[in-house]
This record gives sequence, C-alpha cells and structure tokens, in this order.
Amino acid sequence: MIRTISKILLVAMVGLAIFARFEQYEVERNYTVYAYAACDPSVQQCFVALCDAEGSECDDTPYAKVEMAAYEAPSCVLDGYCEELICEGAETCTITECTSDTLEEGERCGGESTVSDIEQ
Repeated sequence: MIRTISKILLVAMVGLAIFARFEQYEVERNYTVYAYAACDPSVQQCFVALCDAEGSECDDTPYAKVEMAAYEAPSCVLDGYCEELICEGAETCTITECTSDTLEEGERCGGESTVSDIEQ
C-alpha cells in the first residue's frame, strides 16, 4: 500500500514538474532568445564571420547580436529567421555591437583591421 502511494506521489511530482516547465516555456515564454540582426557598418560596429581562405562557402554579411525575452520577441525570431529585427518597444531587448570584449571565436569586427580577429 505504501509503495503504491509512493509511486503515485512520484508520478504526480514528475507530472507537475513537466507541466511547470511547459507553462514557463510555451505559455509564458519566460526565457531569453538570441538572434542576429542586420547591421550597417557605416554607422555601427558590426560582427563579421571569419571566412576560410580555402574558398569554402562563408556568409560575410555584417550582423549585430540581439538578446530579448521570448515573450517580447516577434514570431520570426522564434521561427529562426527575421528579415528585419528591431528592438523598438521591447523593454528587455539588447543589441550588442562588436567590440574586443564581445567577439567570439570565428568572428571579427567589420571595418576594422584584422588585429581584432579572434583566431583560436
């Protein structure tokens, strides 16, 4: 009898935990999304992907990094592609431009010398 009650309680707790995560992510959209936005190198410090000199395909289109709460993100971000992403009206939206502190492996700052490239 006690084993049956323990199993029922365990199943109920697991079900509750799954429901809580489902509500957080699917209903409330209470998580952070990361995306890339168009960037104009003539007015902003843009990120650019480091391309292999071997001639492999590489997209060297300048971009900025965007971080925002999912509940404020347009559906195109959640779908994985946005033509034009702006932060207008979003309180949690942050656009990150390229600096030596924000560079990651495989990136460089567009319009700058290759001194800022990260080559690891």
